[in-house]
Amino acid sequence: LKIGYIRKERGKYPKVQRILEEMLKDICDFQEKDTFLYLDFLRGLFKKYFHINKDLPKDTEKSYEEFKKEAKSNSSSKKNIPYERNNILDNSFLERYNIESAEFTFFNDDFRDINVKEDSLVNNFSDKNIYKSLVKRYGLEKVKRNTADKIAKEISTGIHSDIKFFFPSGEFENKSSYYASEERNNYSDNLNFYEKNKLQNSRAIRELAGVIKNSLLKESEDEIVKSTSGKIIPSEIWKTRELNEDRIFKKINRKDSNEIFVDILLDSSASQNERKEILATETYIIAEALTSLNIKTRIFSYNNFYNYTVIKKYRDYNDPRVKNKDIFKYSPSGSNRDGHAIKFMRHLISKNHDSRRFLIILTDGLPFDEIDIGVVGASKTPGENYKDEEAVMDTSKEVLLTRLKGINTFGVFTGEESESTNIKKIYGSDYAYISDLARFHKLVGIFLKTYANKIE
Repeated sequence: LKIGYIRKERGKYPKVQRILEEMLKDICDFQEKDTFLYLDFLRGLFKKYFHINKDLPKDTEKSYEEFKKEAKSNSSSKKNIPYERNNILDNSFLERYNIESAEFTFFNDDFRDINVKEDSLVNNFSDKNIYKSLVKRYGLEKVKRNTADKIAKEISTGIHSDIKFFFPSGEFENKSSYYASEERNNYSDNLNFYEKNKLQNSRAIRELAGVIKNSLLKESEDEIVKSTSGKIIPSEIWKTRELNEDRIFKKINRKDSNEIFVDILLDSSASQNERKEILATETYIIAEALTSLNIKTRIFSYNNFYNYTVIKKYRDYNDPRVKNKDIFKYSPSGSNRDGHAIKFMRHLISKNHDSRRFLIILTDGLPFDEIDIGVVGASKTPGENYKDEEAVMDTSKEVLLTRLKGINTFGVFTGEESESTNIKKIYGSDYAYISDLARFHKLVGIFLKTYANKIE
């Protein structure tokens, strides 16, 4: 919230989750100078945005009203009495909030050294509680937990030790819950945004398909060769007797796009919230263009929640074209651990040994995942913080290792130009900065066209 406020004051997007952005707006809109109105406002914030500990005394409202009445009646008589600060930080009133790990979520260091007994706090966050929150936030898991843990055991090493994977299905246990409704609303918003400019978007699909066909698929066109079998060439028959030539038949060597695999990885952290509709639309345009040419296309998004990397799959290589519409379920939240997600993608793509492989990564260029957020009295969430130069260098390493595997990797940067230093360190010269996301599909076309000349 603090970082969001600073960025907002500088005229930049706050880079916080929507719920924090709303809270920040409420705080900035409050202009009253009266102390009691201020206290009422703070209590309103707690009720609106936080889960209140059910074990707290039930008569707090009554106590508060009595406190206000007494304080107001005594305020005039106490004007000349020196102020003495009461120690109101009683353990019985300290509560733990179930705070979602989010991009740029910080706590004030002033409260970190308060002496709080661990057993006075309820709901210490264990892995079981985190997992319950995951299911509540993102829906039921798509794969068995032991399968996800097996993948993590192979991939989550080094700075990513103790970071697990969660693969949501998009199906919610409680279909009327806030998060289920939010996902439906995001789908509707994204789809409506596409439909408003359907003619323009349909033209963009056709144009991108044409670019890809004339570049990437150029060498995949059917080839006519002479052969010892096939359809006879009448004008070549004489060569059999005179030249002892048996290649007098015409054979068509059919080439298709089955050997081409394109993977798209979307940064789904909170910083993408303000542009989610256009990002979903642009990704849909790319998917439609690729699948119309029968190119194997797979699309994922990634973000982090506590010590879990959340991987959403919108379509797989062999899914029908209608599956492309699932891209409109794109719904950003949380933080982003880029290196971990790229390492996961390399693990998947490397299975296609004898194929032309492409990985397109859309990112805000700010790998950031603060796990140890310093809640008073809280047990530490497993895993290391992922930020600053260490996160940038790890992401750069994973990009390099991916390219060394023969996977053509390209970064598309959606952040601010002033923050482009990281993207250069991570992707070298193979990246593009987008100030207008509506050019995302065009950049992908240029990227595929450029790489077509490098691939045998």
